[in-house]
Amino acid sequence: MTHKVLHWLKHVVLLILLLAAYLTNSFLLEVATATAHSAPSLAMRFIGLT
Repeated sequence: MTHKVLHWLKHVVLLILLLAAYLTNSFLLEVATATAHSAPSLAMRFIGLT
């Protein structure tokens, strides 16, 4: 029984990490879009980070 709980917990943690990575990438692309006109080189750096 504990094996199933640990397996489930592992999947929940991995899902949370995946969500955090997705939100981070979305944020970086949003910042790149906002700075594209004023600082194109900075926008390219943000795009490179994603």
